[in-house]
Amino acid sequence: MVEMAHSYMPNAILNSFSTRFIIILIGIGTTLILNKLMTNKETFLTKFGRNSLAVYLLHILLSNLTLLAQQKDNVIATTNHPIFFILFSLVSSFIITFVFSRDPITRIMNQVFDSATDIITSVIVEIKTPIENTKYYLRAKESILNFYYNYYL
Repeated sequence: MVEMAHSYMPNAILNSFSTRFIIILIGIGTTLILNKLMTNKETFLTKFGRNSLAVYLLHILLSNLTLLAQQKDNVIATTNHPIFFILFSLVSSFIITFVFSRDPITRIMNQVFDSATDIITSVIVEIKTPIENTKYYLRAKESILNFYYNYYL
């Protein structure tokens, strides 16, 4: 329901609009409440917030694994009670956040990001250097500067 998988079916448009609107209002309210509760002092939540990029990027892996485990064991078919889904969501969210916000995970993710940034930067520098020395690049640069000087100065 939260993913809105069937939200554009002709008979569900009004229902999906109202559900989506309520979810957006809850999200805005939660954001405002959390913003009001934030302080400059460190609390037990500070580490979770400091390491949130790793949680954001890796949570989908564990989320999909738990979904696959649910489907394999037919947990969904045997338990249709909403309280079960709410408790499962809360417990799995806490576990995912706790596991992925640890310092070793964050260090590994930072190494991966730094390596990827180095690779991308080196590729861009290798591509950019020959382009800057071509006559087409120099002509285009000269034309753009002439246009700028003639019409804007």
